[in-house]
Amino acid sequence: AGFVLEEDGPAANAHLETAFQEALGEHDALSPIIADEQFKWQMRTWVRLYYLFGPHGAARPGALSEANVDRIETLFWNYALAKSTVARADTKYVWFIQGSENHDLMDLGNAFLAIQALAQRPTWSTRTLSDGRTLADHRAAWTAYFNRYCIERFRHGLFIEFGSPIYGKYLIPELVNLLDFAEDPRLQHNARALLDLGWADWAVEQLKGIRGGAKA
Repeated sequence: AGFVLEEDGPAANAHLETAFQEALGEHDALSPIIADEQFKWQMRTWVRLYYLFGPHGAARPGALSEANVDRIETLFWNYALAKSTVARADTKYVWFIQGSENHDLMDLGNAFLAIQALAQRPTWSTRTLSDGRTLADHRAAWTAYFNRYCIERFRHGLFIEFGSPIYGKYLIPELVNLLDFAEDPRLQHNARALLDLGWADWAVEQLKGIRGGAKA
């Protein structure tokens, strides 16, 4: 709110610094394991903050302090090391669910958007990830993966967890971030279409706002 309303940017940045330190907990520094264990459930929010208020922010570029930009980019790097390989991004794995569908999309979608952001930054763009492949390689692989991910769900009935009052609330925001921040226009289109189709399916299945059986 402070960034959007352009009110007291230093205080807003101080709140984020506190939030980051709280997420880091007793650890002194980030590592891929700590990024995964401590930040996984927050990643969608750190992604959103960066893409809206970072150096090239869609809402208010430059609102994030340089120190917070450095923290978030370091988080992105470690999260990408924990989650991403080009081999895992092969489109043959679009129905390979890691543990649970919402966890799968949180893990991979946030890693993709983190990689996409870092690939634009000179400090990070020349680095290679744990599989020896460049950020550009990973970005291209995940772009193709998520385009196929959307198309396969158009074809075969949407989501395993879409109707869940618990899991759905963790799944849907990841699609919203793909829609809002993916650089690839085709992926933006497919993410929007997938959300539209999901909400249309929900509309058919609901009775006065409660999921209650088919009405078509």
